[in-house]
Amino acid sequence: MKVLIVATCFFFAGNFSIAQNLVLNPGFEDHGEISGNGAGSDNMRGNRVKHWFSPTDASPDYFVRGNPYLVNQYGPPLSYSGQAMAGIAVYGGRKEYREYIIGEFSAPLEAGVTYDVSMALALAAFSGEMINAFGICFTHDRIVDKSTSASLKFVPQLIIDSTDQENLNGKWMTFHATYTARGGEKFITIGNFSTDKKTKSKKVNAGKGAPYAYYYLDDISVAPQGDDTVVVEEEVVVPEKQIDTMRIAAGKTLVIDNVYFEIDKSVLKEESFPVLDEIIAAMIDQPELKVEIDGHTDSDGSKEHNQKLSEDRARSVETYFISKGISASRITTNGFGSSKPIGADKNKNRRVEFTFSN
Repeated sequence: MKVLIVATCFFFAGNFSIAQNLVLNPGFEDHGEISGNGAGSDNMRGNRVKHWFSPTDASPDYFVRGNPYLVNQYGPPLSYSGQAMAGIAVYGGRKEYREYIIGEFSAPLEAGVTYDVSMALALAAFSGEMINAFGICFTHDRIVDKSTSASLKFVPQLIIDSTDQENLNGKWMTFHATYTARGGEKFITIGNFSTDKKTKSKKVNAGKGAPYAYYYLDDISVAPQGDDTVVVEEEVVVPEKQIDTMRIAAGKTLVIDNVYFEIDKSVLKEESFPVLDEIIAAMIDQPELKVEIDGHTDSDGSKEHNQKLSEDRARSVETYFISKGISASRITTNGFGSSKPIGADKNKNRRVEFTFSN
């Protein structure tokens, strides 16, 4: 039986009551050595995310805040809680392409027992579609079909219709429902189980988003209903405020030669993050502030190569800013190749400039 989940968003502060969550690694925080996200790969297994897998040949993604190999290229938001989250493409992009994640329970569900099911869900900000058929399927056995990247031939017990949730676009909402177990269910599989023909979609971002529906997931919970709850004291951690040593403000241009990339590539090096994070912190403190990011190279190589490299590097910095929560609408990028040297020193000419405005 399909049960329509009513979209409800709850915000907690202080003390709150929860029952035991049976989902193992519910926030995807427990992982091993990071390998990055790759097309055609089980990126949950590839990044050694404990107790989570891809059941098909498709490639769900794994994101960790601040990790250069797991940069979120689909737009805000960052993780709902902790540092990690999962991401899946559920409609559009490629015909009949579907991504799923499957997780494990710490114990089988008991027959006749009603369980509270909840999940933090967000539509990636760069998505151009949202769907009515986001499914949750409970099974006794782990679903595995590595011969396909299309929709699975299973009927989910719970369905989320997100098409009437405008606040879901680039923002988190927590969806809640109940499920009465048949008994023995050990796995939870999440994704779109409908074909393209049966999936109803709604365009978002004024038709300017990418032609797909891509969602982030976090804090998945399946817990028995009842009075056996425990009171948890929520610890609110206030991060130390980053000091703006650059005095960033509208009208100012920063010329920075210590934004480092891999040789002849647009991949940011980790030692670049502190200076970029300081700029990002200033932009968070000044939400009206916009930035133009200009890439420059030295004169080694052809004019055409340097032009493209400078453009790609500026966009790489933009992607990092977006992954940290800065809206793409506040950022423009340019590349000037080697056309605007500031001296004879090649190290100084290889630079990124930031110009701020309101």
